[in-house]
Amino acid sequence: MLIVCNGMFRSGSTLQYNLVRSLVEKMHLGEGKGWFPWEQLPEMETQFRQWGEDQRFYIIKSHALLPYSAEWQASGLLKICYTYRDVRDIAVSIKRKFKQEGKELYRLLNKSTKNYFQLQEIEGAIAQKYEDMIKDLPGEIRRLAQGLGQSPSEQLVLEIANQWSLDNTRKTISKFCRQSQQKKEIHHFLQELKIDKITTKTIQSFNPNFTWNNRYQHDDRSILHPDHISSKGGEIGGWKTQLQPDEIQTINTRYHSYLVKAGYIEQ
Repeated sequence: MLIVCNGMFRSGSTLQYNLVRSLVEKMHLGEGKGWFPWEQLPEMETQFRQWGEDQRFYIIKSHALLPYSAEWQASGLLKICYTYRDVRDIAVSIKRKFKQEGKELYRLLNKSTKNYFQLQEIEGAIAQKYEDMIKDLPGEIRRLAQGLGQSPSEQLVLEIANQWSLDNTRKTISKFCRQSQQKKEIHHFLQELKIDKITTKTIQSFNPNFTWNNRYQHDDRSILHPDHISSKGGEIGGWKTQLQPDEIQTINTRYHSYLVKAGYIEQ
């Protein structure tokens, strides 16, 4: 079966991917396959179907919805998991990480909320609220497991929760940054010796996917990147002090239906 983690931007979707991946891999039920950008999805349909028809679980992450998501979920080829968050906090996070303002900011918010409403219509999709994940990670791991038809031990649930706590996730990112720097230094050294090509060819004979430079600048396994976690640690309610009054008013007006549907404001 193919498991797709389809979270909104800056809503804990990578955390969800790693929770699902860790759960599946530690229970020897399948494996994570990483992040797929929207432009790569069409060429992957055949591979996705092969994973969907397999008895093992294959987990991917993408902010874009697969056009056949509802059909495949109904036929048992696919299971959707997704995260959502207060769109005002998403705005703060996008501004901080991507330096986006105005039209580009609202374009990303439009895309996120549109995806949310589309995912809401797919029966059986596992929805996880960002704030609940932050407050009760073990509980949300249990919900994921139940949605996937699994019954992990309490010890395993707590082990995964500890592995992906905020502090330990920061340590994982730091380790990736150190390894990336070491990799760059080794590659540069091999280039100076003019043996980089033969060395690369030798390594790729054992690992065909090996590259010296990560295309997406993230860890291939966890899909975390160097500045994945903001200095504020993904705080809840930061919009109250980080957004200007006119921005709050605009977002409240534009995304009123989302904020009501997702339970962030009353009707």
